Amino acid sequence: MKKTTILTYLIHLLILFLFNLWYYLYTNFPHNVSAWSAYGFIHFGYFMIMIIPLLVPKNKNISTFYFSMYTISISYCVIELITGSFIIFLDPINYKTPLCIQIAIMAIYLIILFANMIADHHTIKSTKNHNRYIKESCILLKPLINQVTDPIMHKNLGRLYDLIKYSPERSSSSALEVELLIVRKIKNLRISIENRNDSDTSRLITETTQLVEKRNHSLYFND
Repeated sequence: MKKTTILTYLIHLLILFLFNLWYYLYTNFPHNVSAWSAYGFIHFGYFMIMIIPLLVPKNKNISTFYFSMYTISISYCVIELITGSFIIFLDPINYKTPLCIQIAIMAIYLIILFANMIADHHTIKSTKNHNRYIKESCILLKPLINQVTDPIMHKNLGRLYDLIKYSPERSSSSALEVELLIVRKIKNLRISIENRNDSDTSRLITETTQLVEKRNHSLYFND
């Protein structure tokens, strides 16, 4: 286990120890059910912060997903800490109202958290689809560059290759259709180059470049 991981867990344990020290030494005993339920909900909120690293999807953009889920969980924990502490101080005999309030807060938190996890899943899926598009296109294009003898077409093919290779690392349902069309155009371009049809080759390079620019532009400015 990494040293930073051990230190992180020690900090979590210290915070829980201090909260329990406050609860058992500085609040009035014996507590009613309402106070104990608040105690449990506060621990649940903090527990969710601790397990966020286990819920974050494995992806190279993990920091983005981690920040989003961590922000949601820490917001819930703070709200629950404030609400729970207020209930613990009041310690009302009627536990139903405080319990319903905390269940409602927890339900809202879980709905937001799960919705965020589903959105992250779709983001990763679209990114993988995009990576397949980039990989396939680059594999098809790279050998074609050296097969073209015309210097202008050689230069334009190199530009097209770079344009695809450094495209945005995400995709969308609308962009997916354009990506499929781009791959088909590149396959037609390969046939045209093999047949030494310079006019078709030049036209296909221009059309494919325009499609790539259209796709990238839509992702940069519309999505």
